Amino acid sequence: MSYFLQGFGVFLGVVAGTAVTLFAAWIIRVKEASHRKRNLIFEIGMNIRKLEQWLERLNELRNAVNGDALDSFYEYFDFSKILAATAISMYKSGELYKHLSHEEIDELHSFSSYFSSPGEQFIHNQISQHKRFFEESRLKDNLASWFKTGKPQAVSDIKFWEQKFKGHRDRLSEIIETLEEK
Repeated sequence: MSYFLQGFGVFLGVVAGTAVTLFAAWIIRVKEASHRKRNLIFEIGMNIRKLEQWLERLNELRNAVNGDALDSFYEYFDFSKILAATAISMYKSGELYKHLSHEEIDELHSFSSYFSSPGEQFIHNQISQHKRFFEESRLKDNLASWFKTGKPQAVSDIKFWEQKFKGHRDRLSEIIETLEEK
């Protein structure tokens, strides 16, 4: 009988050890998931702050265009510096789908495609073209062409980017609210 009790005791010890190990692993996974969610909220918040900075730069660009001083604008829109490591990691693992709707995930994709190295290059090419047109018009003493075509196009491009920045800022703020509610 003592062999049976000894064997039964070993069996219970193995079961208890396994249960404790599984429970500890579960707690660690839950804490890590919570940490990733907090990191995602932090990343999105940092990106919102970047959008706010870029909106200020757009305002400076608008002032330079309207003041016919575009040659004095030297700000840089560093789109490639958005934070997305946690969002990409959570997307690849499928964890993002636990927290966000398909529309919200689509917004994150849209944001990361606009605000990337190609987007950065695109806006700087636009600004360079407007500056070049302004400089050429001024050097040729033909500012009338700048006022007629160049300036309206520059203002139109600024409005486009301003709408993009504000739209993404508002939708990213909504995503943060969704994440904080869950």
